Amino acid sequence: MQSYSIVAAALLGAAALSAASAASAACQLKVTSELHLVMEGNRPLVDGKVNGQPVRFLVDLGATSSSLSPAGAERLGIKAHKMNGVTYYGVGGGEVGGEAIVREVRFGNIVATNVDMLIVGRGMASSRYVGLMGQDLLTRGDIELDFANNVMRIITPAGCSGDDVVYWRKPYSLASLVPEGSNAVLVNVSINGQRATAQLDTGAPTSMVTTGMAERAGVKTASEGVHEDGKASGIAGRAIAQEIATFANVAVGDESISNAKLRMADMFGADVEKQLGSLVATRVVDGPDMLLGADFARAHHIYIARSQGKMYFSYNGGPIFQTVQPQGAAPAAPPAPPAP
Repeated sequence: MQSYSIVAAALLGAAALSAASAASAACQLKVTSELHLVMEGNRPLVDGKVNGQPVRFLVDLGATSSSLSPAGAERLGIKAHKMNGVTYYGVGGGEVGGEAIVREVRFGNIVATNVDMLIVGRGMASSRYVGLMGQDLLTRGDIELDFANNVMRIITPAGCSGDDVVYWRKPYSLASLVPEGSNAVLVNVSINGQRATAQLDTGAPTSMVTTGMAERAGVKTASEGVHEDGKASGIAGRAIAQEIATFANVAVGDESISNAKLRMADMFGADVEKQLGSLVATRVVDGPDMLLGADFARAHHIYIARSQGKMYFSYNGGPIFQTVQPQGAAPAAPPAPPAP
Protein backbone atom coordinates (compact mmCIF):
# COMPACT_ATOMS: atom_id res chain seq x y z
CA MET A 1 0.00 0.00 0.00
CA GLN A 2 1.27 3.44 -0.84
CA SER A 3 2.05 6.19 1.65
CA TYR A 4 -0.69 8.58 2.68
CA SER A 5 -1.65 11.38 5.01
CA ILE A 6 -4.97 12.59 6.35
CA VAL A 7 -5.60 16.27 6.93
CA ALA A 8 -8.87 17.57 8.35
CA ALA A 9 -10.23 20.90 7.19
CA ALA A 10 -9.94 23.99 9.38
CA LEU A 11 -13.58 23.72 10.37
CA LEU A 12 -12.67 20.52 12.26
CA GLY A 13 -9.74 22.13 14.02
CA ALA A 14 -7.20 20.71 11.56
CA ALA A 15 -7.11 17.47 13.55
CA ALA A 16 -5.53 14.52 11.76
CA LEU A 17 -7.60 11.35 11.34
CA SER A 18 -4.46 9.24 11.71
CA ALA A 19 -0.74 9.68 12.08
CA ALA A 20 1.12 10.77 8.95
CA SER A 21 4.81 10.49 8.20
CA ALA A 22 6.90 13.05 6.37
CA ALA A 23 7.07 10.74 3.40
CA SER A 24 3.29 10.62 3.13
CA ALA A 25 2.69 14.33 2.69
CA ALA A 26 1.96 14.07 -1.05
CA CYS A 27 -1.57 12.71 -0.52
CA GLN A 28 -3.90 14.80 1.58
CA LEU A 29 -7.52 13.91 2.30
CA LYS A 30 -9.22 17.11 3.39
CA VAL A 31 -12.39 16.46 5.35
CA THR A 32 -14.87 19.09 4.25
CA SER A 33 -17.80 17.65 6.24
CA GLU A 34 -18.01 15.10 9.03
CA LEU A 35 -21.47 13.89 9.99
CA HIS A 36 -22.16 11.73 13.03
CA LEU A 37 -24.80 9.07 12.49
CA VAL A 38 -27.33 7.38 14.72
CA MET A 39 -28.09 3.81 13.64
CA GLU A 40 -31.67 2.63 14.04
CA GLY A 41 -31.25 -1.01 13.15
CA ASN A 42 -29.98 -0.76 9.57
CA ARG A 43 -31.14 2.81 9.06
CA PRO A 44 -28.41 5.48 9.23
CA LEU A 45 -29.94 8.69 10.58
CA VAL A 46 -28.31 12.11 10.70
CA ASP A 47 -29.30 15.14 12.74
CA GLY A 48 -30.10 18.28 10.82
CA LYS A 49 -32.22 21.39 10.88
CA VAL A 50 -34.98 22.56 8.55
CA ASN A 51 -35.78 26.25 8.90
CA GLY A 52 -33.99 26.14 12.24
CA GLN A 53 -36.05 23.23 13.60
CA PRO A 54 -34.08 20.13 14.76
CA VAL A 55 -35.00 16.96 12.86
CA ARG A 56 -33.46 13.74 11.60
CA PHE A 57 -33.06 12.52 8.04
CA LEU A 58 -32.31 9.06 6.66
CA VAL A 59 -28.98 9.03 4.79
CA ASP A 60 -29.97 7.53 1.44
CA LEU A 61 -27.25 7.18 -1.19
CA GLY A 62 -29.92 5.63 -3.42
CA ALA A 63 -31.90 8.89 -3.57
CA THR A 64 -30.98 11.32 -6.34
CA SER A 65 -32.48 14.27 -4.46
CA SER A 66 -33.01 15.08 -0.82
CA SER A 67 -36.67 15.19 0.12
CA LEU A 68 -39.24 15.55 2.84
CA SER A 69 -42.00 13.02 3.25
CA PRO A 70 -45.54 14.44 3.21
CA ALA A 71 -45.79 13.54 6.91
CA GLY A 72 -42.45 15.22 7.61
CA ALA A 73 -43.46 18.38 5.77
CA GLU A 74 -46.68 18.50 7.77
CA ARG A 75 -44.77 18.13 11.05
CA LEU A 76 -42.61 21.09 10.04
CA GLY A 77 -45.55 23.22 8.92
CA ILE A 78 -44.34 23.23 5.31
CA LYS A 79 -47.07 23.36 2.70
CA ALA A 80 -46.37 21.47 -0.53
CA HIS A 81 -47.58 22.36 -4.00
CA LYS A 82 -48.49 19.42 -6.20
CA MET A 83 -46.30 18.88 -9.26
CA ASN A 84 -48.88 17.91 -11.86
CA GLY A 85 -47.62 15.44 -14.43
CA VAL A 86 -44.38 14.70 -12.56
CA THR A 87 -44.03 11.18 -11.16
CA TYR A 88 -41.11 9.89 -9.10
CA TYR A 89 -40.31 6.19 -9.26
CA GLY A 90 -38.62 3.70 -6.98
CA VAL A 91 -39.08 0.20 -5.61
CA GLY A 92 -42.74 -0.76 -5.93
CA GLY A 93 -43.89 2.00 -8.29
CA GLY A 94 -44.22 5.75 -8.53
CA GLU A 95 -45.86 8.68 -6.81
CA VAL A 96 -46.83 12.15 -7.99
CA GLY A 97 -44.66 14.47 -5.93
CA GLY A 98 -45.00 17.93 -4.50
CA GLU A 99 -42.54 20.70 -3.89
CA ALA A 100 -41.96 23.57 -1.50
CA ILE A 101 -39.38 26.29 -1.07
CA VAL A 102 -37.51 25.63 2.18
CA ARG A 103 -35.61 28.58 3.62
CA GLU A 104 -32.70 26.56 5.00
CA VAL A 105 -31.59 22.95 5.30
CA ARG A 106 -28.52 22.28 7.45
CA PHE A 107 -26.45 19.18 8.22
CA GLY A 108 -23.40 20.16 10.24
CA ASN A 109 -21.52 22.59 8.01
CA ILE A 110 -23.52 21.57 4.92
CA VAL A 111 -26.01 24.38 4.38
CA ALA A 112 -28.47 24.85 1.53
CA THR A 113 -30.67 27.93 1.37
CA ASN A 114 -33.89 28.63 -0.53
CA VAL A 115 -34.11 24.98 -1.47
CA ASP A 116 -36.78 23.80 -3.90
CA MET A 117 -37.42 20.72 -1.80
CA LEU A 118 -39.14 17.64 -3.16
CA ILE A 119 -42.10 16.48 -1.05
CA VAL A 120 -42.65 12.82 -1.80
CA GLY A 121 -42.73 9.42 -0.18
CA ARG A 122 -45.91 8.09 1.37
CA GLY A 123 -43.83 4.99 2.03
CA MET A 124 -41.35 6.99 4.14
CA ALA A 125 -43.73 7.80 7.00
CA SER A 126 -41.71 7.56 10.21
CA SER A 127 -41.70 9.22 13.60
CA ARG A 128 -37.91 8.91 13.58
CA TYR A 129 -37.04 10.94 10.48
CA VAL A 130 -38.74 13.51 8.26
CA GLY A 131 -37.11 12.77 4.92
CA LEU A 132 -34.09 11.61 2.94
CA MET A 133 -30.63 13.12 2.66
CA GLY A 134 -29.80 12.31 -0.95
CA GLN A 135 -27.02 12.62 -3.48
CA ASP A 136 -27.62 16.30 -4.25
CA LEU A 137 -26.04 17.17 -0.88
CA LEU A 138 -23.31 14.52 -1.11
CA THR A 139 -21.64 15.22 -4.45
CA ARG A 140 -19.08 17.74 -3.24
CA GLY A 141 -16.27 15.21 -3.07
CA ASP A 142 -15.43 11.63 -2.22
CA ILE A 143 -17.56 9.90 0.43
CA GLU A 144 -16.35 7.80 3.36
CA LEU A 145 -18.84 5.53 5.13
CA ASP A 146 -17.64 4.32 8.53
CA PHE A 147 -20.84 2.95 10.00
CA ALA A 148 -18.90 0.96 12.61
CA ASN A 149 -17.94 4.30 14.18
CA ASN A 150 -21.20 6.06 13.25
CA VAL A 151 -19.47 8.53 10.92
CA MET A 152 -19.84 9.68 7.32
CA ARG A 153 -17.34 12.08 5.80
CA ILE A 154 -17.18 14.11 2.60
CA ILE A 155 -13.55 14.36 1.54
CA THR A 156 -11.61 16.35 -1.03
CA PRO A 157 -8.43 14.47 -2.03
CA ALA A 158 -5.32 16.32 -3.14
CA GLY A 159 -2.24 14.70 -4.62
CA CYS A 160 -3.67 11.20 -4.11
CA SER A 161 -3.64 8.27 -6.49
CA GLY A 162 -4.75 4.68 -6.20
CA ASP A 163 -5.03 3.24 -2.71
CA ASP A 164 -3.48 6.29 -1.05
CA VAL A 165 -7.07 6.95 0.04
CA VAL A 166 -7.26 3.75 2.12
CA TYR A 167 -5.78 5.58 5.10
CA TRP A 168 -6.95 3.02 7.68
CA ARG A 169 -4.29 0.57 6.46
CA LYS A 170 -6.37 -2.59 6.36
CA PRO A 171 -6.72 -5.11 3.54
CA TYR A 172 -9.30 -3.85 1.08
CA SER A 173 -11.34 -4.84 -1.95
CA LEU A 174 -11.85 -2.70 -5.03
CA ALA A 175 -14.81 -2.20 -7.35
CA SER A 176 -15.04 0.09 -10.35
CA LEU A 177 -17.81 2.69 -10.43
CA VAL A 178 -20.20 2.67 -13.37
CA PRO A 179 -20.57 6.21 -14.82
CA GLU A 180 -24.13 7.44 -14.34
CA GLY A 181 -25.62 10.88 -14.84
CA SER A 182 -27.64 11.00 -11.61
CA ASN A 183 -24.59 10.56 -9.32
CA ALA A 184 -25.89 7.17 -8.17
CA VAL A 185 -23.14 4.96 -6.76
CA LEU A 186 -23.19 2.03 -9.20
CA VAL A 187 -20.56 -0.71 -9.16
CA ASN A 188 -19.81 -3.75 -11.28
CA VAL A 189 -20.71 -7.06 -9.65
CA SER A 190 -20.99 -10.69 -10.64
CA ILE A 191 -23.84 -12.99 -9.54
CA ASN A 192 -23.24 -16.70 -10.13
CA GLY A 193 -20.78 -15.70 -12.82
CA GLN A 194 -23.20 -13.33 -14.57
CA ARG A 195 -22.12 -9.72 -14.93
CA ALA A 196 -24.47 -7.25 -13.28
CA THR A 197 -24.72 -3.71 -11.93
CA ALA A 198 -25.40 -2.97 -8.27
CA GLN A 199 -26.35 0.31 -6.65
CA LEU A 200 -25.08 1.23 -3.19
CA ASP A 201 -28.30 2.21 -1.44
CA THR A 202 -28.03 3.02 2.27
CA GLY A 203 -31.77 3.74 2.29
CA ALA A 204 -32.43 0.01 1.77
CA PRO A 205 -32.02 -1.86 5.10
CA THR A 206 -31.05 -5.10 3.37
CA SER A 207 -29.45 -5.95 0.04
CA MET A 208 -31.66 -7.39 -2.69
CA VAL A 209 -31.46 -8.91 -6.18
CA THR A 210 -34.10 -8.40 -8.87
CA THR A 211 -36.01 -11.50 -9.89
CA GLY A 212 -34.92 -10.93 -13.48
CA MET A 213 -31.26 -10.95 -12.47
CA ALA A 214 -31.82 -14.01 -10.28
CA GLU A 215 -33.25 -15.88 -13.25
CA ARG A 216 -30.28 -14.89 -15.42
CA ALA A 217 -28.08 -16.25 -12.66
CA GLY A 218 -29.93 -19.57 -12.72
CA VAL A 219 -32.04 -18.99 -9.59
CA LYS A 220 -35.69 -19.19 -10.66
CA THR A 221 -37.39 -20.04 -7.38
CA ALA A 222 -36.84 -19.17 -3.77
CA SER A 223 -34.82 -21.76 -1.89
CA GLU A 224 -35.48 -20.36 1.57
CA GLY A 225 -39.13 -19.31 1.30
CA VAL A 226 -40.49 -15.95 2.40
CA HIS A 227 -39.64 -14.42 5.74
CA GLU A 228 -42.39 -13.03 7.96
CA ASP A 229 -41.27 -9.48 7.14
CA GLY A 230 -40.98 -10.42 3.48
CA LYS A 231 -42.52 -7.27 2.10
CA ALA A 232 -40.67 -4.23 0.87
CA SER A 233 -41.93 -0.83 -0.13
CA GLY A 234 -40.35 2.16 -1.75
CA ILE A 235 -41.16 5.79 -2.29
CA ALA A 236 -44.85 5.20 -3.01
CA GLY A 237 -45.41 2.87 -0.08
CA ARG A 238 -46.73 -0.02 -2.18
CA ALA A 239 -45.53 -3.34 -0.79
CA ILE A 240 -43.91 -5.90 -3.06
CA ALA A 241 -43.36 -9.54 -2.20
CA GLN A 242 -39.85 -10.75 -1.42
CA GLU A 243 -38.39 -14.21 -1.37
CA ILE A 244 -35.09 -15.50 -0.05
CA ALA A 245 -32.65 -17.57 -2.09
CA THR A 246 -29.06 -18.74 -1.82
CA PHE A 247 -26.65 -17.66 -4.56
CA ALA A 248 -23.55 -19.76 -5.08
CA ASN A 249 -21.33 -16.72 -5.52
CA VAL A 250 -21.70 -12.96 -5.41
CA ALA A 251 -18.63 -10.90 -6.25
CA VAL A 252 -18.62 -7.15 -5.54
CA GLY A 253 -15.55 -5.99 -7.39
CA ASP A 254 -12.84 -8.36 -6.18
CA GLU A 255 -14.61 -9.34 -2.94
CA SER A 256 -16.21 -12.75 -3.35
CA ILE A 257 -19.00 -14.09 -1.12
CA SER A 258 -19.90 -17.77 -1.38
CA ASN A 259 -23.36 -19.20 -0.65
CA ALA A 260 -24.80 -15.73 -0.23
CA LYS A 261 -28.34 -15.74 1.13
CA LEU A 262 -30.21 -12.75 -0.29
CA ARG A 263 -33.67 -11.34 -0.66
CA MET A 264 -35.00 -11.13 -4.21
CA ALA A 265 -37.99 -9.28 -5.61
CA ASP A 266 -39.41 -7.70 -8.75
CA MET A 267 -38.28 -4.32 -7.46
CA PHE A 268 -38.97 -2.18 -10.50
CA GLY A 269 -41.75 -4.12 -12.23
CA ALA A 270 -44.37 -1.56 -11.19
CA ASP A 271 -42.40 1.39 -12.59
CA VAL A 272 -44.53 1.65 -15.71
CA GLU A 273 -46.81 4.19 -17.35
CA LYS A 274 -49.72 3.87 -19.75
CA GLN A 275 -50.09 6.52 -22.39
CA LEU A 276 -53.52 8.07 -22.91
CA GLY A 277 -55.59 5.81 -25.17
CA SER A 278 -53.13 2.92 -24.92
CA LEU A 279 -53.40 -0.36 -23.07
CA VAL A 280 -49.66 -0.98 -23.33
CA ALA A 281 -47.63 -0.22 -20.22
CA THR A 282 -44.16 1.18 -20.82
CA ARG A 283 -41.37 0.69 -18.31
CA VAL A 284 -40.01 4.07 -17.28
CA VAL A 285 -37.24 3.01 -14.90
CA ASP A 286 -34.37 0.76 -15.87
CA GLY A 287 -33.16 -0.02 -12.37
CA PRO A 288 -29.99 -1.81 -11.28
CA ASP A 289 -29.78 -5.59 -11.03
CA MET A 290 -29.02 -5.45 -7.32
CA LEU A 291 -29.16 -3.10 -4.35
CA LEU A 292 -26.24 -3.13 -1.92
CA GLY A 293 -28.10 -2.03 1.18
CA ALA A 294 -27.17 -0.77 4.61
CA ASP A 295 -26.30 -4.33 5.63
CA PHE A 296 -23.40 -4.27 3.15
CA ALA A 297 -22.37 -0.79 4.33
CA ARG A 298 -22.39 -1.83 7.99
CA ALA A 299 -20.10 -4.77 7.26
CA HIS A 300 -17.45 -2.60 5.58
CA HIS A 301 -15.41 0.57 5.87
CA ILE A 302 -16.08 2.21 2.48
CA TYR A 303 -14.34 4.96 0.54
CA ILE A 304 -16.22 6.06 -2.58
CA ALA A 305 -13.51 7.66 -4.70
CA ARG A 306 -15.54 9.58 -7.26
CA SER A 307 -12.26 11.30 -8.14
CA GLN A 308 -10.93 7.93 -9.36
CA GLY A 309 -14.10 6.15 -10.45
CA LYS A 310 -13.48 3.47 -7.81
CA MET A 311 -14.89 2.18 -4.53
CA TYR A 312 -12.48 0.85 -1.88
CA PHE A 313 -13.92 -1.19 0.98
CA SER A 314 -12.48 -3.18 3.89
CA TYR A 315 -14.44 -5.97 5.55
CA ASN A 316 -15.11 -5.18 9.21
CA GLY A 317 -16.75 -8.47 10.19
CA GLY A 318 -20.25 -9.82 10.62
CA PRO A 319 -22.76 -10.79 7.93
CA ILE A 320 -22.30 -8.97 4.63
CA PHE A 321 -25.87 -9.68 3.56
CA GLN A 322 -28.81 -9.94 5.93
CA THR A 323 -32.24 -11.37 5.19
CA VAL A 324 -33.73 -10.24 8.50
CA GLN A 325 -33.50 -6.62 9.47
CA PRO A 326 -31.82 -6.18 12.88
CA GLN A 327 -34.04 -4.66 15.50
CA GLY A 328 -32.99 -1.65 17.49
CA ALA A 329 -34.27 1.82 18.01
CA ALA A 330 -32.24 4.98 17.90
CA PRO A 331 -32.31 7.39 20.81
CA ALA A 332 -35.27 9.73 20.72
CA ALA A 333 -35.26 12.06 17.74
CA PRO A 334 -35.20 15.82 18.28
CA PRO A 335 -38.73 17.04 19.04
CA ALA A 336 -40.78 18.15 16.08
CA PRO A 337 -42.02 21.71 16.22
CA PRO A 338 -45.74 22.25 16.70
CA ALA A 339 -47.71 22.95 13.56
CA PRO A 340 -48.28 26.66 13.09
